[in-house]
Amino acid sequence: MRIIDLTLTISESIPTFPGAPKPSFIDWNNLKDDGYNLELLFLSSHTGTHMDAPFHFVKKGKKIHEINPSRFVSEAILIKLRTNKAITKTDIQKFEKRRGKIESGSTVIFSTGWQKNLKKDIYFTKNPGLSTSAANYLALKKVNLVGIDSPSIDLGSNSEQ
Repeated sequence: MRIIDLTLTISESIPTFPGAPKPSFIDWNNLKDDGYNLELLFLSSHTGTHMDAPFHFVKKGKKIHEINPSRFVSEAILIKLRTNKAITKTDIQKFEKRRGKIESGSTVIFSTGWQKNLKKDIYFTKNPGLSTSAANYLALKKVNLVGIDSPSIDLGSNSEQ
């Protein structure tokens, strides 16, 4: 298995969701005075590369620390779709016809190339995401995880449907 790091680097200049705070880093302890360096981090749980736990949208859903970490490391199915539109059930089915069925328990990652827009104004508003039909299709398959290289699995608010 080849390991691929898909994370964005957190810095004070990383774009954040509208209304979310910018990350800040506070020097707390230092080698000279304390014998060690310690830095405080202040950031939203949606800064940069992140995972939405069920609690994000479900009142009694699991919080991120309540999910078994073994689910976060796995081989994945990579679906490359260069788009800023909704990813549909049909898109996934076309992939399956070429590459084989997505099995229950699979991790599915969508590569859209959207990260090239990280510093653009459209990053949070025109991003690709899953259509309802695609989300329902993957849920019926009982996939383990779904990831995407855009700021949200949801379609941007101003994206073409």
